[in-house]
Amino acid sequence: MVRDVVLPVLVPLGLFGGMVASAARSPVPRPVLGGRPPPFGRHLLGHVAKTLAGGYAAFVLIVIAFEVGVVPDSLGPALLGGAFLAVISGGTFLLLSWVEWRLRSRRSRC
Repeated sequence: MVRDVVLPVLVPLGLFGGMVASAARSPVPRPVLGGRPPPFGRHLLGHVAKTLAGGYAAFVLIVIAFEVGVVPDSLGPALLGGAFLAVISGGTFLLLSWVEWRLRSRRSRC
């Protein structure tokens, strides 16, 4: 029961608690509303890359916790699928962020 239920539930819960505690200690400064939109470029790319890397690392830890006793031989496909989802979600986020940036920069010029 510990390997089948308790460990797979406690590991993600502990990781999520750690992420919440980390975010509470160093919150991200929010942009001031109004005025020019923040620049789209390396600054945003850095934040997205850090977020994807942290999320993927948490995902890998969860997969390893399941791999230990619940679902053997699932590490390879899970890592490949997780990487695929990270690329798709990161690309979609960047595309939509760029669209928002373009719309806001047009409005601020008018």
